[in-house]
Amino acid sequence: MDGTVEGGTAWFDHPDCHGQGTHAFWPDPEAYAAAVRHLHTAGVRTATHAIGDAAVRHVLDVVAALGPSGHGAHRIEHIETAPDDLLPRFEQLGVTASMQPPHTAYTRADGTDGWSRRLGADRAAHAWRLRHLRDAGATG
Repeated sequence: MDGTVEGGTAWFDHPDCHGQGTHAFWPDPEAYAAAVRHLHTAGVRTATHAIGDAAVRHVLDVVAALGPSGHGAHRIEHIETAPDDLLPRFEQLGVTASMQPPHTAYTRADGTDGWSRRLGADRAAHAWRLRHLRDAGATG
């Protein structure tokens, strides 16, 4: 659904500190939804790259629209940013949270790295929510 924080192509609810990241990287989010519906109907489980909160929300909304048959059949890759309201939806929908903790190796605790500066201090402080997702019942 989106690209990367550093490249300005992660899809956020609000722009990054460079004013970017407010659009999906996938050219047409509704075409993505149609593709997932088609694949799901054919019995194919999907794995979607979604880093920004808007991208994660969109994927969860698409899976929710599949109804109960979509629960437990799909996963989201990366999930670098996700606000509190999205966390319980992973368990509710049975969406696997497939995160890559080694990706945090290019961030610094003092926030001086490019990823943290582009994301902004507040969002960077609430990113990589591995423990929060686990506590909310998500599986990975």
